[in-house]
Amino acid sequence: NAVKKGVNLEKYMLLPVEQYALVPMPLDATLSRLENGSKSDFELVVPPVEFLSLKVQPVVEAEVRLESDRVVITSQKCTLSGSPFIEKVKLNERFDFKIDCELTWVDSSVSSPTITTEQEE
Repeated sequence: NAVKKGVNLEKYMLLPVEQYALVPMPLDATLSRLENGSKSDFELVVPPVEFLSLKVQPVVEAEVRLESDRVVITSQKCTLSGSPFIEKVKLNERFDFKIDCELTWVDSSVSSPTITTEQEE
């Protein structure tokens, strides 16, 4: 990963959420802003995963909030689609989904900029 001269991790992380770059996702996943959501609402579509003859494709809606010293990502909505079996057994009604993720960083001229994550349980 090339770093341009003068790029500062803290300044990048503190950009307004609507200015965050949407980079290509691995494995053909997609990340986009929700059409009817605010500028901080995103949708992550994971490519279908196959288990034997069962195909599952998760779609997660998340909110990204910028705080003074961290980026907070939260979600309580994940919808599964794919094989007809998912609808037949009403799989989306059989699980709870909650994500709380905080991204913090250390950016100094003495050491390499790093990003750390902390997961709440």
